[in-house]
Amino acid sequence: MSLDKKTIMDVLKGVYDPEYPVSVIEMNVVDEDSVEILGDGKVRVTFKPTTPLCPMGGLIGVLIRYALEKTLNIKAEVLVKPGTHVSEDAINTAINDESQYEAIIRQLSDTSLLKRCVKVK
Repeated sequence: MSLDKKTIMDVLKGVYDPEYPVSVIEMNVVDEDSVEILGDGKVRVTFKPTTPLCPMGGLIGVLIRYALEKTLNIKAEVLVKPGTHVSEDAINTAINDESQYEAIIRQLSDTSLLKRCVKVK
């Protein structure tokens, strides 16, 4: 499969905000300009939380990473768009630090939130 921005965006149409039944694409949390194809099966996605104090900002980033890696079998770096959240550094660490990410995924799976928010093939 060819990795391109359209493929990434198609996957992200199946990632839903935990608070609203709307995808991160429909909410304009991620747009095509926020996707970088890095090569070697790697991508970088920056996202804009709904507000600078969005309590679900970190969770949305984890869901984006999970959907991309699970669906496309790639490595995804997911980052908060600079200046869009007050806890940007902590959120970026939680999403991209393997031990923190895995712990969050386990919790989401145990509570069925992962299944509810990520509808990918």
